[in-house]
Amino acid sequence: MTPQRPLAEVLSLRGRRQDNPAATARQLLTVMAASAGPQDVAWRRQKFPTAGAEDMEGYAVATACHLAQVPLRIIRGISNVAGDRQQTEWRVAQALQSAAELAGQL
Repeated sequence: MTPQRPLAEVLSLRGRRQDNPAATARQLLTVMAASAGPQDVAWRRQKFPTAGAEDMEGYAVATACHLAQVPLRIIRGISNVAGDRQQTEWRVAQALQSAAELAGQL
């Protein structure tokens, strides 16, 4: 089956965040593995300056929805700073709570 819509390295995602409109202009950077440290983060920030967070799963779902012309919203709870591999520093509960609150608003 030939796709009706072309695949792209960047999929345009439009969002609305009343509390921080600037956040909608950021991109999720699809990666095979999270940044291992400050050097990875620096390289990725230089190469992809509009990326606001790293993501490993969302692009596959976004691509499928793009091809099927199905609307998609990605809600991410951010638990840590890119490159921070110390899980004791991660704030998973707060990230889940933030994602749940946003999902509830939508």
